[in-house]
Amino acid sequence: MYHYLRTMSRKLTGLPALLLALCMLMLTAPAASASAVPAPDTATGTVLDQTGEPLPGASVMVVGTTLGGSTDIDGNFSIAGVKQGATLRVSFVGCKPADVKWEGQHLNVTLQDDGQTLDEVVVVGFGQQKKVNLTGAVSTVTGKEIAARPVNSVADALQGMAAGLDVLGAGAGGQLNATRNMNIRGAGTIGSGSSVTPLVLIDGMEGDLNDLNPDDVETISILKDAAASSIYGSRAAGGVILVKTKSGKEGKITVNYSDSFRWSRINDYPDMAPSWTWANVFNQASIAAGGGELIPAYKIDQMKQAVTDPTIPQLMTNANGTDWSFWNFGDLTSVGNTNWIDEHFGKTPFSQEHNISVTGGNEKYDFYFSGNLLSREGILVHGDDNSQRYT
Repeated sequence: MYHYLRTMSRKLTGLPALLLALCMLMLTAPAASASAVPAPDTATGTVLDQTGEPLPGASVMVVGTTLGGSTDIDGNFSIAGVKQGATLRVSFVGCKPADVKWEGQHLNVTLQDDGQTLDEVVVVGFGQQKKVNLTGAVSTVTGKEIAARPVNSVADALQGMAAGLDVLGAGAGGQLNATRNMNIRGAGTIGSGSSVTPLVLIDGMEGDLNDLNPDDVETISILKDAAASSIYGSRAAGGVILVKTKSGKEGKITVNYSDSFRWSRINDYPDMAPSWTWANVFNQASIAAGGGELIPAYKIDQMKQAVTDPTIPQLMTNANGTDWSFWNFGDLTSVGNTNWIDEHFGKTPFSQEHNISVTGGNEKYDFYFSGNLLSREGILVHGDDNSQRYT
């Protein structure tokens, strides 16, 4: 029919030729199909996020083969040459990958977010915020990290846990009730006598980390830059340490108890010189200052003999009997060889800590009660050197 009309069109002109051309166009146009049916070995599907929105650019691979592709702007994909029963792995940046089995049907895959770090909630100011939305410099320390360290205070637990936070030794040395000094990003102050210390807020109220039970801490956020000044003003110049304590949770009543027993010992304290070594150096110093030997040689010999001979008196003696009007420095010098460092600090002190907490609640209320006892002994051999903390 098509060839007949083509022959007639060559013989006709004008309107009849135009009509014949339209007929030929209709004959050559393909018939419209109702819908495109994919081949039996073509896997198709749609990838959505957890909110139901399509994910363009998601990767879809057939496990164990090199077949694969990616989703279009509507989240749809199509992969040819797939055998039924094959496993397809769907992945996208920021989402957990999913494996689905294709049995010839159209797949609908929903990927879940994998924001373990971006979804971490930190305390900022008087509220909470996700790290993904945070622009300031913040370090976080969890209660589990603090509880894993057998320390005496929260300040001790923070030592080495957060970058930029310096936990310094107490001004009172090794005194048991001495508090720790802290600074964030160095002690940058102007003028003598000035100091900048971090602002410590415990559940929104100013407090002292040294008085807080480490077992009660849930999270600690350390605000380290000038962004904190927008909330706290000039008090944030030295940084802000925000502590959130544990609270009750809905569920059955739970009782937790923990204890810790500790023994401590001083490491690397200086060795004390023997008494005769001290006497020789003492004489050398006296000679260098223009004087003479103050401790005679016989007294130095007595010092050496006293180490092995307990019959030699180690206290001050008078070579001239009981008349103290005739004496010299050598007669009054002790020949004892006591290690005074070990005498005063050679103790192995014992400390113990007990924690108990009760938590629970329902849809109407929740509660958290806790108690802590920390009993510590000091290193001083002589004297009452101990402390107790109750929280």
